Amino acid sequence: MIPSIFPIAYFGSISYYKKLVGAKNPALEQWETYPRHSIRNHCKILSPNGVLELTVPLSKPFGSKTRTKDVKIDFTEDWKKKHWRTITSSYASAPFFDYYGMEIQELLEFECDNLLEFNLNIHKRICSWLDLDFLVNEKQSFNLTSEYFPLKDEIEKDFRNSFAFQNSECDYSYQQVFSEKENFISDLSILDAVLNLGPMARKLLL
Repeated sequence: MIPSIFPIAYFGSISYYKKLVGAKNPALEQWETYPRHSIRNHCKILSPNGVLELTVPLSKPFGSKTRTKDVKIDFTEDWKKKHWRTITSSYASAPFFDYYGMEIQELLEFECDNLLEFNLNIHKRICSWLDLDFLVNEKQSFNLTSEYFPLKDEIEKDFRNSFAFQNSECDYSYQQVFSEKENFISDLSILDAVLNLGPMARKLLL
């Protein structure tokens, strides 16, 4: 039986990490043909004006046949500065922004043009923040797929499709920065939980 397979994620959602923590021997997909518009280069945060999506612009060297491991980040526009400015304006008053803010900025400024490597660097830091060391293997890295596995019935759990993390049941809530303006918004980027709850965000995943 092939282990559970997950897509890579750009500051993955709470449901992404919740399912990742609960999975048996999860592997991160690198051999798929890269799909459009997904958590691989998108994340959602709570801004003063409501839910906002941050997008990493991409370049596909082999067009529509580009595999995830080969996808490049497009630096035509200064998206890193835009993402950092948006995160700051959204979470500067969050309880743990002063603690994690500089690390988030450091992750955004990581010099790398490969999306897989860029996201894995973020993923490793999140695992460190939330004491999820059991997701890291003996080589202090993550299990990546060794080939593409197309048959879902050969995979214990397949979370690669676009709907795998949509409409996940929400059995948690916490104080959010703009909760006075909005009702609780579930399943945002893990950044929302980390900046509002700090290390206690780990409890949302277990």
